[in-house]
Amino acid sequence: DVGLINGAFMIMIIYLIFNLGGLCHKINSRAGLAFLCVLSIVAAGISGYGLGMWAQFDYTPVHSVLPFVLVGIGVDDSFVIMNALDRTDPTKPPAERVAMAISQAGVSIMVTSITDFVAF
Repeated sequence: DVGLINGAFMIMIIYLIFNLGGLCHKINSRAGLAFLCVLSIVAAGISGYGLGMWAQFDYTPVHSVLPFVLVGIGVDDSFVIMNALDRTDPTKPPAERVAMAISQAGVSIMVTSITDFVAF
């Protein structure tokens, strides 16, 4: 079972890197950015489990499902942010483009996060 779980995570990570990274496009390749998205998702999971352990919550079967939920939400948020970044004006400075993308994507990220929090 552990091999299947690790395989599922690897398939999702490879999917994210290929689709978000655009490895086939030599100029607009964002494979490094996609890899950093994966690292951000992993860091969020580790910090969440660490905070739960620090607060001495009991480990329940729900905790076994949480990594899949975290990866799903993180991958979805990565696609939303990159789509918003693609819709910004490329002539503006990068800091302004990122600020505009996050301000546009923030609402949908918040709604999906609240919905998933209530559901799970």
